Amino acid sequence: MDQTQKELYEQSWSTHSLRNPEMWPINTIIRKILKENGRILEIGPGNWPKSPISKTIFLELTATGAANLKKVGANTSTGSIENIPFKDETFDVVVALEVIEHVPNVQQSFSDVKRVLKKKGYFIFSTPIHQELWTHFDSLAGHLRRFDPYELLKITFKNEFQLIKFTGRKDPPILLCNINAIMETRYKKLLMFLSEIGLTILSSLHRSKIYRRLNRHAYDLNLWFDPDLYISKSKTLSNLTLICQRK
Repeated sequence: MDQTQKELYEQSWSTHSLRNPEMWPINTIIRKILKENGRILEIGPGNWPKSPISKTIFLELTATGAANLKKVGANTSTGSIENIPFKDETFDVVVALEVIEHVPNVQQSFSDVKRVLKKKGYFIFSTPIHQELWTHFDSLAGHLRRFDPYELLKITFKNEFQLIKFTGRKDPPILLCNINAIMETRYKKLLMFLSEIGLTILSSLHRSKIYRRLNRHAYDLNLWFDPDLYISKSKTLSNLTLICQRK
């Protein structure tokens, strides 16, 4: 992430509220994977952490995001996934959601995650896929790439991670993403205000029992896809969340 994009996220985290991790479906999955006394590192959460605050060490690139996390008692350091400031084999779980598409050196990022993970530890990460789906919103968000699924598997295997489970989602049509990016540029304050309202509604919605029943795949790890379906299924998706285990 270059200086311009870093400033963008500094501004974003100074505007958006810090959200409770329990509002995000992935929080349920992380809790299921995390061992009772396990150590967890979440990288690049900003104001939207997904892991349990009391059990997690957060590594945040922006000073604003780190300061906001510290206000709620989170154990937080400032740093990057390319140079993780912790000793070898420190953590049982590492979480990096919507991070690796921002970094120049992807190989170094995977290598450093492997280094700080204990053997048999879990790496949970998400990223946009398929370069042909690139939109102005990718540029605005500071993405450097969208990953080809085959290349994503190669770098995962190269760093001795085994793919355990994955899930994914489809983004809105490219035209709508481009319109959203233009609106974001021209009416940023208004959209941030509307985003805050939307996140507040989502926070209540995601905690409701009815929503959880209707959207079981988001909360139930058993309903995520098996690795054998990875390549064929990923052709229909635009963003993936993967659970890998260090060999």
